[in-house]
Amino acid sequence: MEQEGTNQRNEEASQIAIQKKLAQHFPNFRPTKSAPSLFLLNACGLSMAGSSNREPETGAYQKAHCITLIFIFIFRLGSYVVVDSPDRGWYFLGKTKLTYFLRFGTLFSSS
Repeated sequence: MEQEGTNQRNEEASQIAIQKKLAQHFPNFRPTKSAPSLFLLNACGLSMAGSSNREPETGAYQKAHCITLIFIFIFRLGSYVVVDSPDRGWYFLGKTKLTYFLRFGTLFSSS
């Protein structure tokens, strides 16, 4: 029983340390409890794009949440810190602020 409490405290301390590391690496990092809405219908909808600012120790990186039209990213809505899932997806750790250039620069690029 005592060991179970110790393990839980160690896990909580580890999660706090990881969140502090992510907050140092990603500006304006805010932990999130849920993933953003993602769907595509006839190649149009909301999806994730790109990969930038990788944090080497945790493997976390930023992906943009985008409006997609025929598989072309039209407008970026936000930026999320994610890690890859073994099931061909992502674990969403938090949200970061999207810069002005990244939000509106998408109109001139397709990545």
